[in-house]
Amino acid sequence: MNGFQQQSAQAAYLLSGLDSLHAWLAYYATGGQLSETDIDAYLHGIWTLPVLQRDLLASALNEYLSTQSLPELASYSDSSSE
Repeated sequence: MNGFQQQSAQAAYLLSGLDSLHAWLAYYATGGQLSETDIDAYLHGIWTLPVLQRDLLASALNEYLSTQSLPELASYSDSSSE
């Protein structure tokens, strides 16, 4: 599931138009605990994140997209298959 979740986060990130700093700030505001570098690496497909941190990032991206009247693209983990 992580591969699809990561791809959906990447799509949401691209659609949002946010830069990595603002994506990280949105993630951090949801309770995220990882660095901007970790989030940037994940959004560029070169790093993975723990399940909770992936879901927090998905939530932050979807919340931003919602405020822009854009579709919420970032998927959440399916903890039953993780």
